[in-house]
Amino acid sequence: MKILLASDFFWFIRYHGYHAKNLYNTNPQFGAEEELKYMIAECHKRDIWVMVDVVANHVGMVGTDYSQISPFNDPSHYHDVLFLEMI
Repeated sequence: MKILLASDFFWFIRYHGYHAKNLYNTNPQFGAEEELKYMIAECHKRDIWVMVDVVANHVGMVGTDYSQISPFNDPSHYHDVLFLEMI
């Protein structure tokens, strides 16, 4: 029996925005920074709180080309690959 998890499905679909390559900028797919600020200001006027979801524990799939990731764009930020044998 094969079980397909939602995470398996979304691994191949990147439009959801969880494959960031720059943790300092807004994703242009979702609008410009000024538009985000405007939306937040309008929400606050209406006593609506806005929660911004930032996924900083992983980044976009870039293989070993770390130059694409900001601010962690230097190989010295990473450990060598470690393979563990499961017992």
